[in-house]
Amino acid sequence: MNAETSKSWDIKLVDLTLGYDQKVVLNKINACIPGGKISVILGSSGGGKSTLLRHLVGLRTPMSGKIMMGEYDIFSLPPKEFRRIRRRMGMLFQDGALLGSMNLLENVGLPLREHTKLPEKLVNEVVLHTLELVGMADFAGYYPNELSGGMRKRAGLARAMVTSPPILLCDEPTSGLDPINSAQMDALLVNLKEQNPDMTIVVVSHDIQSVFTIADHVMVLHAGGIAFNGPLEDFKNSDDPLLKRFLDRNANFAETGGNQRFALPPQDRAKVQSALDQWLGRN
Repeated sequence: MNAETSKSWDIKLVDLTLGYDQKVVLNKINACIPGGKISVILGSSGGGKSTLLRHLVGLRTPMSGKIMMGEYDIFSLPPKEFRRIRRRMGMLFQDGALLGSMNLLENVGLPLREHTKLPEKLVNEVVLHTLELVGMADFAGYYPNELSGGMRKRAGLARAMVTSPPILLCDEPTSGLDPINSAQMDALLVNLKEQNPDMTIVVVSHDIQSVFTIADHVMVLHAGGIAFNGPLEDFKNSDDPLLKRFLDRNANFAETGGNQRFALPPQDRAKVQSALDQWLGRN
């Protein structure tokens, strides 16, 4: 069965180098993100997680290498074919990326209004159904600034889902949420996958509890490369010291600034402390 008729597409990274201007973020990485699974991408802040996601959705062009969606090298396609492949993808941005001048009914329905000729009544019915899936139907008339952060993220997920994309990309869906809203977002993604077993979901996250809840597959980015790429169980059972730090949430002091490259000499620390004491009235 070819990629055009296959229900789920693998996403393959082939000698892929990504970055900004002349700064390389990920260098010649090779990996397969399996189709029909929930894959979670982990890594330190600034390690390339969101950069990789932006390239997967086609918002940026690689420095070199390939991103294969099924059998398609997406960045070698003619513009028309590239846009056709991008239609297969939904994207949940970190902040929901809702338009402030539109209410939720208008925001979520925007892709259908822009890209189809469906009658307005039917578009609204589809939108309300999709909002209901994320528990937001009662807020269809609300504007983004009238909603909490968790509600905006759920609405953003509804907009990403409204076209029933075979591939869903999520950038930090639980970032900034309290534990209850984080658990609700995880449950939404798991439920979405259960209802759409052929959907490929790729999630960038820093939330290890979320990984254990939703992931079938895990990729760990580190030092410009891929430290791990495989099933969740293999990740959980790994003896690799780096992976165990992710699992146990143990910090490497040197990587957090503990190498003291810019440490203040004692006399300078004393001057700073004296100035602060004077300002705070502690003298």
